Amino acid sequence: MWEKLSGIGTHLWEKMDAYLIALGKIALIFLLGKLLIRICCALAKKGLQRRASRKQGTLSQKKYNTVITLTQSLVRYLIDFVMLIMVLDVLGLGGTVGSLLATAGIGGIALGLGAQSFLKDLLGGLFILFDDEYAVGDYIELPTLSLEGTVTAISLRSTSLRLTHGEIATIPHGKVEVVINFTRDRYTLFLDYDIAGDQDPNLAGAVILQEIQNWLEENAIENGEAAYLGVGNMQPFKTTLKFMFKVPPLKQWAAERAVDERAKAALAAAGIRLPAYQAGVWVEK
Repeated sequence: MWEKLSGIGTHLWEKMDAYLIALGKIALIFLLGKLLIRICCALAKKGLQRRASRKQGTLSQKKYNTVITLTQSLVRYLIDFVMLIMVLDVLGLGGTVGSLLATAGIGGIALGLGAQSFLKDLLGGLFILFDDEYAVGDYIELPTLSLEGTVTAISLRSTSLRLTHGEIATIPHGKVEVVINFTRDRYTLFLDYDIAGDQDPNLAGAVILQEIQNWLEENAIENGEAAYLGVGNMQPFKTTLKFMFKVPPLKQWAAERAVDERAKAALAAAGIRLPAYQAGVWVEK
């Protein structure tokens, strides 16, 4: 055993210069590859951002932002693949890899390495890009995954989504089935308000509708199409009134909070009572 170990040590010592040269080449490949990735990504981002800046606030700007992240992802994959081939060549496996590719074919090796999911994600990303389902900056919901948030990046195989509390979710494109996009068109907001059962619903409806119209005018929202839809539900102690109006994308939450506050104050000022949901009864012992 000692003789064998001594032989291995002698062989390693004799080949030490070759091993050090190989390690130096591999390190140089990684350093130059990472530097090339940073330079190419920066150039692509700078050039596309210059074009996107000419179309501020438009859908084209979002498309450019999407292309930026997609281009950066493509550059990383391509350079990493070239780096892998070069490292294998330094290790003396270039001929082996070439013969394998020639005999088995690229598709067979990809399937052998379990790349089916990667190909599925890649094709899904291409369909999302071509169909323009969403872009960077859009607020979307994925019902099948129970996720909702703002798109921060789209790569070749996944989408990054910033959730409500700031978390970043990475979703493979192969998992994206149904997409609800909140930022492509105006949002139709439906609101319900309850008043006491003995109050006049028409008077309350006119008061709340006026507050909705005032809010739309103060926020310079044209064609809000505000409407009082009538009584939605009647019970002995309450009457439910239904309203509808349209707001720009992503303004629905602020609009609902603001109109709720104004409607409550306006009903109180008009002397219209809200329903009493709970009453206490005092009983002697």
